[in-house]
Amino acid sequence: MICPEKQEQKEDLELQRVDTPNEDVRWRSCCFGDVNKEAMVFFTQIIILFSFLAFCCGQLIRIETCEGQQLYSSLITLVLGILCPSPRIKRR
Repeated sequence: MICPEKQEQKEDLELQRVDTPNEDVRWRSCCFGDVNKEAMVFFTQIIILFSFLAFCCGQLIRIETCEGQQLYSSLITLVLGILCPSPRIKRR
């Protein structure tokens, strides 16, 4: 059971909330015009991730010795296991 004083404080806090305009959600770019900040960060992370994976896969194909392939297979495993879930668009 909530005491009346805490209930009033809660109502006061709810009344004091002010929605700020989302002016900083969009970035201005010389090439793309106005873009959504979160989408730009997300797609940049995806492009870097896939470039790194393509490089590692290319090295796995090019290098024939098992010792040389260990580094790149380890890096692919690291990226897929840890970094792949990170690029997300944050929901508010």
